Amino acid sequence: MRNQQGCDAREGRCGAGCLRFEILRQPAAGAVPEPAGQQQGLQVLTDPSSAEVWIDGDFKGLSPFVMEDISVGWHRIVLKKAGYYETSAWVEFKGDPVLYQTSLAEIIGFLQISATPAEVTVTVDGQEILSGTQQVRAGTHEVTVKSFGYMPYTTSVVIAEKAVTALSVMLQPAPFGRH
Repeated sequence: MRNQQGCDAREGRCGAGCLRFEILRQPAAGAVPEPAGQQQGLQVLTDPSSAEVWIDGDFKGLSPFVMEDISVGWHRIVLKKAGYYETSAWVEFKGDPVLYQTSLAEIIGFLQISATPAEVTVTVDGQEILSGTQQVRAGTHEVTVKSFGYMPYTTSVVIAEKAVTALSVMLQPAPFGRH
């Protein structure tokens, strides 16, 4: 039997894009062999990875996560990661492999920066941003404001969820040495 790529696995001939495989053992009568590399049970993938995976109220590990010994029925999945909203879903496991995949929503706030002089470079945790109002991950951040000919200003700010944190900075002229 040939597939769409012109492969005939029984005769060992494969063209480009064909997967070759060998049966190493015969399955029991009536059993369906599982494809190589396919996960069994429940697989949980998150973006970003390393989210805590809780199934039916029990911590199971960090994503990506595979639970092979899961019982048939409905299960509640809760995903937690610092800096992201907790998310949950009900998933029905019927015995066939199940993939639950989701993107976590980042908890954000806003940083509103006004500075004198107007021509400044602003960094948050070492990453340059524009002055004005910018979306920033909620939490504590180090903010630095610089401009040529002025002393840099660094401070720690706490960005609250869905709130605007205002920062007004007046840079001081830099002392230039006389030679």
